[in-house]
Amino acid sequence: ATGLIVTGALHEDGLADCADGLGATPERTKALEIMRDSRIGTYGALALIVSVGLRWTALATLLPATGFLALLIAHSASRGTISIAMHFSHYARDEGLGKMASGGTSFPDFMISLIVSVILAFVLGWISGLVALILGFLAAWLMLKYLEHRLGGYTGDGLGAMQQIAELTIIITLAGLWA
Repeated sequence: ATGLIVTGALHEDGLADCADGLGATPERTKALEIMRDSRIGTYGALALIVSVGLRWTALATLLPATGFLALLIAHSASRGTISIAMHFSHYARDEGLGKMASGGTSFPDFMISLIVSVILAFVLGWISGLVALILGFLAAWLMLKYLEHRLGGYTGDGLGAMQQIAELTIIITLAGLWA
């Protein structure tokens, strides 16, 4: 709940908007239009229900201390996955909130993000943390490839969806390794 409050559920909104746009139509322009709509649709609502439900279930298998560590690793590392899109891809729209980040990141900035994520995952979770990090980054990379295929690049909502998918992957992985 703290993460939702601190971020204003920004990444969850991105996940929901992506699910609505990508689930509703195969057409790029229409999907981008749906993603821009502030109303939540069936696909978005279901994506949030599944995402929160899976997190809740995974965290419920852990002791409070390990659950807290899993959340710290997942929250920090999953935000690092956004740098993947910003370094290796491009923005899919001509304008929009994500356009602020469309200039990309330099290689040194990408490496700093990656190194910080690796250090935090290792310090907090040892080998399990690194395994979860790798799988989280892989899940985010696969989402980016899907966004490029469907939309021609990432959007602000796509960045939020990448973060959410990575965070969920990390939490589930850690729950599986630590429970």
